[in-house]
Amino acid sequence: MKKFIDNLVGVAVLVLVAYLVATNLFNINIKNPFTGKSEVPESVVAEMVADTVEELNYNDNVDYTWEITHTPNRELHQDTLYLTLVFENESGSVTYQKVQTYQYYKENDIWEICEYGDANITDMQWNLEDMIDGKTFQEDSSSGSFTVTFSDLDMQTQTVTATYRYVYYDAHDVYYGDGAWGNADYYITDLNGEQVNELNGTVRCDIEGDETSFFRIEEVIGYQYCVSDMYIVGYAQTADIVFQLIYRWPTEFSEPSVGFDTGW
Repeated sequence: MKKFIDNLVGVAVLVLVAYLVATNLFNINIKNPFTGKSEVPESVVAEMVADTVEELNYNDNVDYTWEITHTPNRELHQDTLYLTLVFENESGSVTYQKVQTYQYYKENDIWEICEYGDANITDMQWNLEDMIDGKTFQEDSSSGSFTVTFSDLDMQTQTVTATYRYVYYDAHDVYYGDGAWGNADYYITDLNGEQVNELNGTVRCDIEGDETSFFRIEEVIGYQYCVSDMYIVGYAQTADIVFQLIYRWPTEFSEPSVGFDTGW
């Protein structure tokens, strides 16, 4: 009987000690085999950033900055990373967020991705005002010399004033087919149909698009005519003279240019 009581007391003591340890009443430091492994190391973070930058494939003229937030789950020995990545240059910026979870494996002492994430756009900033308002652009090409100055940009109405000058070069080669090249006579007119050597003026332009897609300015400033003794198959006899500015992406601003729109 005494032996039974002694055994019962021994079991009770073990249960009590286990309870006190579990409730941290004893200051006993039992080393957790995952201690120090609740967050992925910097090398894993650097790899995630590098892979995401490569995946998004921005041009070399675009800089980027990043921030990382760890959300460890110590019970599962996982770490969920929230990556904020900002690509920017003088024309604008694009912000992405990517969420990815890593699992720690003690036997190999490694972290591996257990939940892959996609880089999603959370913000876009277009510096249209800084890029065009009060700025002058010039382009020289085989068809002529073009200069345009933008002013009085109003993003509420999405309009801007353009003051332009286009000096036309009237010598062009025209391909007739079968390896033969020939010359055709060209001339241009203003919007009123008067034949001129250059186009100049001031126009209030609408700005198409919005901050979720693109911005574009397109304005017809005159007309080009081709006069030839023969009909040239596949070659337009008339064309609109158009200057255009296309801002396709916050970090990809393209300077305005002039061209010919045949409507084909």
